Amino acid sequence: MPSAIKRFYGKLTQAKHSFEFPYSPYNKRHNCIFIHIPKVAGTSITEALGDRRAKRNHLPWYVYYTANRNFFENSYKFAFVRNPWDRAVSAYNYLVAGGNKVGDLNVSEQISNFESFDDFIINGIGEGSYRNHLLFIPQSEFVVNGEQELVVDFLGRFESLENDFRNVLGSLGLRRELSNVNSSKRASDYKEYYKDERSIEVVREVYAQDVKMFSYEF
Repeated sequence: MPSAIKRFYGKLTQAKHSFEFPYSPYNKRHNCIFIHIPKVAGTSITEALGDRRAKRNHLPWYVYYTANRNFFENSYKFAFVRNPWDRAVSAYNYLVAGGNKVGDLNVSEQISNFESFDDFIINGIGEGSYRNHLLFIPQSEFVVNGEQELVVDFLGRFESLENDFRNVLGSLGLRRELSNVNSSKRASDYKEYYKDERSIEVVREVYAQDVKMFSYEF
């Protein structure tokens, strides 16, 4: 195929993908929407569903709703959440290690300047820094509407990931396996990172809606 034609089809494909944003082929194939909250094993889930995109696709519910209200209202919607204290540790370790090695490098260097995890939480997150970073946005902002209602049909938990994902697969009539993808290396117990009581309280305050909506405690 001549290079000019290849370029034409490449642009056509790119335009088609852009027009369909934020939906992927797996959404229509399985008639579902997975709202991928950062640092909640979402990469493993999207790969199990057949989504091979390398870039992050962490979008709140209303992006899907606005793009195609009919599909949103008639598809099976699900998401997974994680204990906010545990998620903060996971996000911190991921970024300190370089994150995605591209756009995260600057913030990785900044975060590495904090003396410890406690220091980062108290004097970083606690003082308003990094709260708009994708990995530290409250989970409720992805799946809770203005009336404080969940907009998904099923809300799984990281703490019971395999069992909850089996429930999802059952609802979709699928048989899949989860792979251990993109997991941040850390101590087995997130509580080991919280050596200062103040850092525990900062997470409780910053992620108050997550704590309340999803019934989590330290």
